[in-house]
Amino acid sequence: MASVLRLFRDIASETYNDEGFASNTSLEQIDVEAIVCNIYRRFEHKAAIDPSLPKLSRKAHCNVLKDWLRHLPGNYSCLDASRPWLIYWILHSLWLLKKLPDAETLSNVVNFLKQCQHKDGGYGGGPMQHSHLGTTYAAVNALSIIGTDEAYDSIDRSSLQKFLWTLRDVDGSFALHNGGEQDIRDNKELIETVLFNQGALQEYIIVCCQSPEGGLIDKPGKPRDIYHTCYTLSGLSVAQHGTGAGESLVIGASETELNRVHPLHNIAPHMVYNAVHYFIRHPPPVKDDN
Repeated sequence: MASVLRLFRDIASETYNDEGFASNTSLEQIDVEAIVCNIYRRFEHKAAIDPSLPKLSRKAHCNVLKDWLRHLPGNYSCLDASRPWLIYWILHSLWLLKKLPDAETLSNVVNFLKQCQHKDGGYGGGPMQHSHLGTTYAAVNALSIIGTDEAYDSIDRSSLQKFLWTLRDVDGSFALHNGGEQDIRDNKELIETVLFNQGALQEYIIVCCQSPEGGLIDKPGKPRDIYHTCYTLSGLSVAQHGTGAGESLVIGASETELNRVHPLHNIAPHMVYNAVHYFIRHPPPVKDDN
């Protein structure tokens, strides 16, 4: 599908109207929109000179993601209990950018995640940490992205299944950890489908949400981080490809196109198929508990 950039005057005409009822939220909305409009105004001048714009800074994003995978900045120490999440966010972002790390690096990731699997079967936020449904989800997703026999075989599926059943309540819901509360966010239920302007979202991400040093941001004025890099790229992929049933729409240069992602599970459908197919062909060994 042909990509068409909106004109600045059209974007500016859609700014927020508080209808005379100001609040802290509406004032912040107006401030952010003013920054965004200034960015769009400057971009329109640049695009008039360079018709290939907007572009995704693919190389810069890949470089910083690979650096983060090897050595996290010190300010991430507060996320010591979320290390499988960090790995999943980084690997997923690199896969979207079509630049997964080399085999040796991926093997090292597998070995680290093995240390995060607790003896009860689930994955903790780091080695010797208690199992949690969230970090278990992240670890299994990361291993599915890697997709090697080594990655699949590293999962103690028998123990993992037992762990998951210990979290299930009689009403069918799942707790986040043993003794924890039930939370529908971790049941991954689809509540509703939201329609959006595919082109406008791509414009906003590429024009307003790229850090010059690599990585993506929540909105102008915010710092880059791993979480927002992952989910902003995921949103860009969904905006480009939708559910995958129709024709893709890619705004900007052709190299801006990302890999297609499942809009609900946030992982490539073929990765899920590959993992399930492997597990069907390779049942877990029967353990002798004596």
